Formats: sequence, C-alpha cells, structure tokens
Amino acid sequence: MALRTNGYHTVEAFDGESGFSSFLAHRQEIGLILSDVVMPRSRGPEMVLRILQTSPFLPVGFVSGTADLNDLPESLHFIPILRKPFTASQLLQFIRRVIDERRAATRK
Repeated sequence: MALRTNGYHTVEAFDGESGFSSFLAHRQEIGLILSDVVMPRSRGPEMVLRILQTSPFLPVGFVSGTADLNDLPESLHFIPILRKPFTASQLLQFIRRVIDERRAATRK
C-alpha cells in the first residue's frame, strides 16, 4: 500500500514460483524486484537468480526478518536487505537507494 500511494505500480506474488511467472508476464513494466528472502515453494534468492539470468541489470532488494547475507548464495551478496519490521518511509528510502545504486553500478 505504501508503494502505491507513493506512485509506484506493483505486481504482487505470494511465492517464488508465482513471482517468477509474474515477472515473465510483466517483464517490460518491471523496474525493480523487491522480494522477501523466505517464501513458500521457491525462496526469494532462487527466484531472483532466475530473474537476473534474463535481466541482469534489474535493481533488486530483499526484505527479511531473519535472513542475512549468509543465507544468500554468494552471487547475490551485492543485493541489499531491509530488515523487518520497517516503516513506510524506510521502505521508500530503501527502494530509492536500491534503484540509485544499481543505476550507478551499471554506468561503470
């Protein structure tokens, strides 16, 4: 809700499998992946790895109440994690940072 009220359009998924399917269906519209690390069926990191194989420069951020970098495959250690619980303001700042950092990294 915080994202929509601040001008972001969202595509939601309840697990990693539907997240990947939703990504494929809306690929041209998606400018950021925001995923929980722990999800049913296919965890967030596995879903993100599949997405980055097709869109390697897409900005990605994780949210988690328990996970840290040690819970991620080494190839995903560059992805920032926002710790739960967080406020709407913290979420919006996190998203802006993820987008800006990824944009700067792809310019190098």
